[in-house]
Amino acid sequence: MILIGDASGHPIGDPKNSMNLDERSVKDLAKEKSVYVASIYVSGKQSDAGNFDRARPQFETMAAGDGEHVSFSRVTGSEEATLEVSLRDQIDHIVKYLSTGDFGAVMSESTGSDDVAGQAIAGAVRAALVD
Repeated sequence: MILIGDASGHPIGDPKNSMNLDERSVKDLAKEKSVYVASIYVSGKQSDAGNFDRARPQFETMAAGDGEHVSFSRVTGSEEATLEVSLRDQIDHIVKYLSTGDFGAVMSESTGSDDVAGQAIAGAVRAALVD
């Protein structure tokens, strides 16, 4: 599962956190169900530094790893096209890891803009640019 987000999670007890889960609970549930989680924080605005400081430990906790590397990354950019390319590169990196087990490998092939994954990426990019 690739978690793509542009904000920190709501704390347990917050009405917007309907499942009342924190990042540790999500990671434990994923491990119990044998689900690999990669996380990508999308930042389209310069003003989100405070939110990134809250989101980073959450995204890192949920991300799987091999003991040396964690499958967490931050994608930044002020233009939709820049964010989309960066996000595609990160997703390619995750796909490469899943297929080879090599965290250091980066796949450079594009997934194409007309597929479901491409639409999801474009949606995440647009969401990150909304004030």
